Amino acid sequence: MHLFEQMEKGGIRPDTVAYNILIDGYCKKENLEEAKRLFEAMEKGGMRANIVTYTILIDRLEEAKRLFGEMEKGGVRLDTITYNTLIDAYCKEEKMEQAYKLRSRMEARGVRVDTVTYNLLIDTSCKKGDFKEAERLFEEMEKKDVRGDKVTYTILIDKYCKKGNMTKARKLRGVMEVMGNMPDLYTYASLIHGELSFGKLDEALKLFSEMKQTGIIPNDFTYTTIILGQCRPDEALRLYDEMIEAGITPNDWVAFIQRLGS
Repeated sequence: MHLFEQMEKGGIRPDTVAYNILIDGYCKKENLEEAKRLFEAMEKGGMRANIVTYTILIDRLEEAKRLFGEMEKGGVRLDTITYNTLIDAYCKEEKMEQAYKLRSRMEARGVRVDTVTYNLLIDTSCKKGDFKEAERLFEEMEKKDVRGDKVTYTILIDKYCKKGNMTKARKLRGVMEVMGNMPDLYTYASLIHGELSFGKLDEALKLFSEMKQTGIIPNDFTYTTIILGQCRPDEALRLYDEMIEAGITPNDWVAFIQRLGS
């Protein structure tokens, strides 16, 4: 992992192959949490998982199911984390029926269904385009007194932004803060992208400025979104320079725009 961090610090953006090697390594060492973290970082960084990535993870799913069955047969009392690990694996394969069955088994055995359980189900529902189910799960959380966290709200805000329902996205952001969950980089990135999708450049710039004022450092995706949404070439070039000074490598489109302005 040290080498991976050094690559990023040196401005070298790891590709899918690099991610796959590391994910496979962590899986072989039974460090599934770190493998999962890398997979999520890969997706959030805009890197597309390929067939090799999914094959590595599916292999682990089969092993996880086998171990899970052995633990249950052996009378080992499984906790929330154990159940969530397998629910996460089912969600990654979009096997929602099995994921829900496992959640029902948790409840039947008195194992607490927590925020992580709901986040997994809500996120997968959104990815499958089943927004009604995502909203139903969110309402169910509130009824069962399971508090949503930053991840819960960001998943739903991103969903509303992509659907073009900015009114709901803004409202949920307000609820998020009232509940003590302050927006992070991914929350702001979703809102900025949503505002720009509807030509609301001033709103997007306001959010971008607010994000930096709260101490959140924009990433390449956020800078790229703002730069490509700019109508003023001088402002786009200023942001490009700011991006370079921050040590962030621009993508091909942004570099092309910079060359046009040179």
